[in-house]
Amino acid sequence: MFSKVGKSADLSQQMADKVGVDVSGIIDQDPEAAGKVFRSITLRCSKCCQQTDCLDLLSNNERLDAPPDYCLNKQILGTMKDK
Repeated sequence: MFSKVGKSADLSQQMADKVGVDVSGIIDQDPEAAGKVFRSITLRCSKCCQQTDCLDLLSNNERLDAPPDYCLNKQILGTMKDK
C-alpha cells in the first residue's frame, strides 16, 4: 500500500510538471491548502489501474499539453495549469 502511494506521489508530481502546473507557486500561495490538494491528487492516482501506461508516457515525453484521458486527475491538473 505505502509503496503504491509513494509511486503515485512521484507520478502525480511528474504529471503536474509535464503539463506545466507551477507546483512551487501553488505551494507558496497557501502551503496548507496545497498540501490537501496534492494529498487528494496522490490518493486519486493510487486508485488508477494505468500507472504503467502513465510511467511510460511520462518517460517518453518532455512536455504534455494535458494529462491523458485515462488520468483520474485530468480535470484538477487542467484547472491548476490554467491558474
